Amino acid sequence: MIASDSIGFVVGGMTGVGKTTLLREMQKKLSSSPDSEPTCVCDVLIIKSQHGKVNQQRDCFVTFYDMAGLGRHLTGRTAVYCHAAKAILGAVLVFDITDRKSFDALDQWYKELNVTFPLSDPDFVKILVGNKVGGWRC
Repeated sequence: MIASDSIGFVVGGMTGVGKTTLLREMQKKLSSSPDSEPTCVCDVLIIKSQHGKVNQQRDCFVTFYDMAGLGRHLTGRTAVYCHAAKAILGAVLVFDITDRKSFDALDQWYKELNVTFPLSDPDFVKILVGNKVGGWRC
């Protein structure tokens, strides 16, 4: 684990692929709902975790910047990227395994994120998530 007590990830992908639902399930605080409202520019979800040796654990706050998937929100997303750039150490790109277009759109997301973040840096974490297995939203 890195020395910092706070790390951040930007979460991107087309609208409707289940980014918000995935994060809410990870947080285990909010219930999963297929009828959840689409994200407008950015939702921020924070998950508290612990790291370190058994008797020396420290709290770590993992912040997920859940980005709106519609193209019309590009300006807002760019503002969030610039504002949070120093805190973001990785990207989670999500696609719907039942929708090939959502996978193909990840190329544009990669290009968009590469403007602000060092995606070629091996220390910048990149996670690819295929979502909606069996019709369920994760």
